[in-house]
Amino acid sequence: MTNPVQPQACEIRHEWTFRVATDAKPAHGQFMQLSIPMIGEAPISVSAQGDGWLEFTIRSVGKVTNVIFEKEAGDTLFLRGPYGKGWPVEQFRGKHLVVITGGTGLAPVRSMLNMLAADPGFAKSVHLISGFKNEDGIVFHSELEAWNGWTMPWTTTPRRAGAPAWSPPLSRRSPSTPSTATTPLWWWVPLP
Repeated sequence: MTNPVQPQACEIRHEWTFRVATDAKPAHGQFMQLSIPMIGEAPISVSAQGDGWLEFTIRSVGKVTNVIFEKEAGDTLFLRGPYGKGWPVEQFRGKHLVVITGGTGLAPVRSMLNMLAADPGFAKSVHLISGFKNEDGIVFHSELEAWNGWTMPWTTTPRRAGAPAWSPPLSRRSPSTPSTATTPLWWWVPLP
């Protein structure tokens, strides 16, 4: 038997964004408890929302999330919440905003970034800085590309030494970035 307090190394098999039909209306930055009867529940951030639906970006890394990955369209998933305070989005109006994320940490801010994109005059400026270990860890490719179109192109900067080069369409590498840099892959997306 393993010690439940000691972290166990787990292989991430895949991650996916699930859309769930619900009338819940969480604030940007809140989360829901996703439940499977007789299995358990897990707190998962809302990654997008719309009229009658929520999206959750989940990695299959545990008992509950593994079962969620076995679900198909039409199956039932139980939600509790929303929980958490959410972000004071109204306080961002007319301000310069910098959003910093890493990996799937982009998921909890995705709905807010989409709201800001839909209302370009809401904030004076929005800058997204998001780090990824490698190309496989980059989430929301289409949104990152769409956010790129609002202003100047974003830049991929240092990548891990020995990692294959990756430059998304319409991007440009900073001329001052050596190709052998040892820091993670970063995207800088200036938003309106």
